[in-house]
Amino acid sequence: NLARRDCKPLIVGYHSRGIYRTPDLDKLPEGPAKWNKISEAFREVEKLVGEPLYFYFGIGAFFHRAPKPHNYVEAAKWAGKNFDAVGSFLDTDFYKYEKEMAAAIKAGGAEWGQPLWFQYNNRSGSLHVENGLDILRSRWKMARELDSTLIQFVTWNDYGEDTILAPGYNTGYTVLEINKYYIDWWKSGKPPVANEDKLFLIFRRYPEGSNTFPFKTRRYVPGVLEVVTILKAPAEVVVPGTKVNYKAPAGICFKQFPLKTGTVAASVFRNGQQIVSVTAQEVVTTRPFRQDNSMVCASSVYEKNWKLDFPGSRVFRYSENSDADKDGLPDWFEMYWFGKFLDFDTATCAKPGDDPDKDGLTNLQEYLRQSNPLKPEAVYKVGDTWDFSTVNNRFSSFNPDIDFNETPVWYYLYKHGDRGKIARDGKYEMCPYSAAKTPYTGTLVHLSPSRDDKYKYIHGWICREKAEDGHLRLVLRPRVQAALILGWKSPVDGTVSVEGKVMPVKGQDGITLEIAKGTGKLFAKVYDVGKGGVFKLDEVNVKKGDFLYFISDSMPGYDSSKLVLDYLKIKLIRK
Repeated sequence: NLARRDCKPLIVGYHSRGIYRTPDLDKLPEGPAKWNKISEAFREVEKLVGEPLYFYFGIGAFFHRAPKPHNYVEAAKWAGKNFDAVGSFLDTDFYKYEKEMAAAIKAGGAEWGQPLWFQYNNRSGSLHVENGLDILRSRWKMARELDSTLIQFVTWNDYGEDTILAPGYNTGYTVLEINKYYIDWWKSGKPPVANEDKLFLIFRRYPEGSNTFPFKTRRYVPGVLEVVTILKAPAEVVVPGTKVNYKAPAGICFKQFPLKTGTVAASVFRNGQQIVSVTAQEVVTTRPFRQDNSMVCASSVYEKNWKLDFPGSRVFRYSENSDADKDGLPDWFEMYWFGKFLDFDTATCAKPGDDPDKDGLTNLQEYLRQSNPLKPEAVYKVGDTWDFSTVNNRFSSFNPDIDFNETPVWYYLYKHGDRGKIARDGKYEMCPYSAAKTPYTGTLVHLSPSRDDKYKYIHGWICREKAEDGHLRLVLRPRVQAALILGWKSPVDGTVSVEGKVMPVKGQDGITLEIAKGTGKLFAKVYDVGKGGVFKLDEVNVKKGDFLYFISDSMPGYDSSKLVLDYLKIKLIRK
């Protein structure tokens, strides 16, 4: 019952280079002589099985250890001559070589197998997500353009990476349905004619700038609301509560809009009559309880498909931010603080007007403030010190990081702009990516984007380095078009002092440090190469919620220096 190709069992590879790994092999230089040992291992498998096998070689992980990216095409030529088909699991590593690789593989006599996926949201590792179904569309487009004759769709039983093609809590049947449309297009060579009007909504659970609580966030990627229609004939699409109103053609059509909080819904009208409508079970909130960069989907065919799969069973709809008793407290909040987390029998066990910790804030107010309803609000006293060298003693870092009272105060931010003209407007973005360690930065890293709509290949970072005595220093690495910023959000009304030390600058150029309260500049200095020194602000008046920003900019230099801050302390001297 095995899948077969040319009457041979089809063996689809994952990271196919791993079939043969020895210390001696790793020492050989990259090239056909080394790679032939890998193909010989496949022939040995075929010999042991006792019949010819049709090998689909997974080339995607081939260069994780290879020294130079030009090997992509060279290895594609080799693979096309040594295997029946060549493709990959994910293709993020070789997007820009894909056309050359596919041509080289086919020229060698093998089939090209286009990698297909729609997102990859590893909870603690790789993150590859884009707006709506941009990835899925682009991958299917490439499959058609490159005349791919095999497809490897990334889907497996690891739900912790949000790659599943099957119906799921978050995506329902949406990815399955839209993928089927593209499969039919790929097989027939032309867009299918719709025989049913369908509507799909694709979005994320929270917009940019939302802090998670009570769990912490390492990274965030902004999203949109995507409306997808597959229609028998043109019709009008309306998104309630917005000004969105447009004409969608027959066939497939997608539109993307800014992500707004609240209910997510859309309707389709033809000749003045509503023909299909969708209201998502999930809502968009500014108060998420955990980090989640994956997509959420709703569709007009969910109930129909559910009844086909589970006849006689109650239609199941999942919402992470549901509120079963409609009292303003989400189910997760009531389960987490007052019941048993994930036991939905305890999802209605709290009252919004109660104040169990007797701090003058009701449960509803605590939810809206994102504070612990069972613990009185943190009290700050004169003499309290926010010492950055102690922030990461447990060797973990989130965005934002918390203080000694478990209040989120340290934010890792960036701002893009033209050289020398990066705005100091207080409207800074949170670094969307983080890692415990990356090879070219350091430890406990927060990275700004490598590109945006205007600027390309500009990512900077904020990380830590160890001083001689083992304590952690803060490193801010700006770029010409990207300032990197540490933000401190005051948890108290009062007056603070600020002090720290800039370590001697290494590199080819000087670097700028500015300290600001909101948009008001408090301190600015250019540190030349080899120079450093202490800085101190004796009195800065702050209100609860005010930001102090430590802004690192490459100007007036170029792109080779970093700002290393040590012994950064903010002390409450008066309330």
